[in-house]
Amino acid sequence: MLSHDEGLGVMAEGGSLELVPHGWYDAKCLSKRLGLSFRTIDGARRRGNLRSIQLGHVRLFKGEWVHAWLELEAEIQEKGKKMRM
Repeated sequence: MLSHDEGLGVMAEGGSLELVPHGWYDAKCLSKRLGLSFRTIDGARRRGNLRSIQLGHVRLFKGEWVHAWLELEAEIQEKGKKMRM
């Protein structure tokens, strides 16, 4: 298994982290790399917006699942902005 800092993503131009769709990430890595709190990640998982699997005592998130969740959150925010106008 990969550690938190080994090969879990690649740096895109501009220094932002690009998650590998077939890569696996734990909540600590997502929090650190995406700048999100554990509470945000766990809340999304509990609401069913962010898929995960449990492997022993570790919960893992696949890169493509994280991408889908981030896209969903962006759509929700965009709809909220349009409704306020």
